[in-house]
Amino acid sequence: MKDGSHQVLLIPGSWVFSSNEYRAHLAHQVLTAAGCRRILTLPTPLATIWRRRSTVAN
Repeated sequence: MKDGSHQVLLIPGSWVFSSNEYRAHLAHQVLTAAGCRRILTLPTPLATIWRRRSTVAN
């Protein structure tokens, strides 16, 4: 990341950094300082199913 080759990081959840909220936030700050422009948390498969159901219901 430091050379600018990676600017986006996809993760399944902040738990990949740490189960401790403070440490997960710190890891996010370190990655941002290293040049990562965006850290995107992917939706869980279950959240995707709920979103589809609510869209169909409306």
